[in-house]
Amino acid sequence: DLQNLNYTFIGPLTGANAGLTPEPFVNALRKLGIPAELTGRNDIFVDGRKVSGYAKRIWKDRAMIHGTLMYDVDIDTLTEVLSTPESKLSRKGVASVRSRVTNLKDTLPQFPTLDALQAALHSELAGSDYGLELPAGALDEIRSLAETKFSTREWLYRQVSKATVHGDEM
Repeated sequence: DLQNLNYTFIGPLTGANAGLTPEPFVNALRKLGIPAELTGRNDIFVDGRKVSGYAKRIWKDRAMIHGTLMYDVDIDTLTEVLSTPESKLSRKGVASVRSRVTNLKDTLPQFPTLDALQAALHSELAGSDYGLELPAGALDEIRSLAETKFSTREWLYRQVSKATVHGDEM
């Protein structure tokens, strides 16, 4: 859905980042007047409803946290696509996926578009200690690696795990 915002934090697992979490992102949301809180295993909630999910990957001494923030997602489509089994919902005492999620647009009149929210978040995060100054030439090196390595078919598909996929036919 084009009405969500993706975010990623990458950093070392040493010093101040030893417990790398999306806390900088949550703090930025709070500064913008959004009562965000980290809850559960990998969720960000506002007013008791999920607005973001995130995942964490640790490799050696580095960590990456990546998530999505629902701004104006089509909840009907989201509910249909997730199609959580009734047995899982009933075990957790949840009536439906729809009752657990919400869009931030519904509570943010000060940010009438996703672009406006993104600009405000960028300003909050870039203006804090969470920003990273890149050394000269780093951006050119990043672009080169993106083209010559990370967008190649070999890089994208070389590590394929065996998996079994179950689902309803569309």
